[in-house]
Amino acid sequence: MQAVFHERAVRVEEAEIRAVASRLTAIGEQEGNPHGVQVRRFGRVHAFLVKGIPDLYFNSVRGLGLEEGSEERIDEILDFYA
Repeated sequence: MQAVFHERAVRVEEAEIRAVASRLTAIGEQEGNPHGVQVRRFGRVHAFLVKGIPDLYFNSVRGLGLEEGSEERIDEILDFYA
């Protein structure tokens, strides 16, 4: 039962990541990228940075913990935001 719950939770998380990535990619493709959108993948972890929209929903890291060793990428992710 717990394995089924975990699998569903991962699927929901991945769906949300895809939705945010799709939305921000579309915003970033506007001429000149006026909001300063950057989307970077670190395996299954996604880091989103939108300089022109100071909102935690868009400026976030999603998927940490979805794959083995994702915590080891924290330094890379921090460098992305530096």
